[in-house]
Amino acid sequence: ELDTATVSTGLTTGSTTVQPKAVYYRDTVSMICDSFQFWNWDQFCGTSGLQTFQVSVIVTGTEAGSTISSLHPYALFDKENSLMAFKGAYGNNFSINYIPSVPVHFVAFGLVNGHFYGGVWAATPKTGQTYTVTLTEVDPTAFKAQIDGLY
Repeated sequence: ELDTATVSTGLTTGSTTVQPKAVYYRDTVSMICDSFQFWNWDQFCGTSGLQTFQVSVIVTGTEAGSTISSLHPYALFDKENSLMAFKGAYGNNFSINYIPSVPVHFVAFGLVNGHFYGGVWAATPKTGQTYTVTLTEVDPTAFKAQIDGLY
């Protein structure tokens, strides 16, 4: 098991070469960069093949009228050790147009009435599709172990 390591790489973005360092410590990755730039996964995926689709987050096992607070939805890219947060929600529905058709796991978690809820859905996104992530009450430690198992 890798406990701690530091990896330096030279990446060229446009006409600029930067020297980011990824520091791995147990289950946390820190990106340290020598310049002010975005370091999202989408910076390197290009724009060809991007899909337009919907992700809906629903909750089961709650009282009528319960709402999700602190909702955090992401796409975890399979075998890439990378993720992308969803933004621009309309309620619990997200219109996504910046992810290519590659295997991902949609992951969402949040609090409902003070209880932790989480859910995961595997997909290879396709334009026009709707993917539903169903949140159920789960122990946060067990949910973290489930997410760790995706990598």
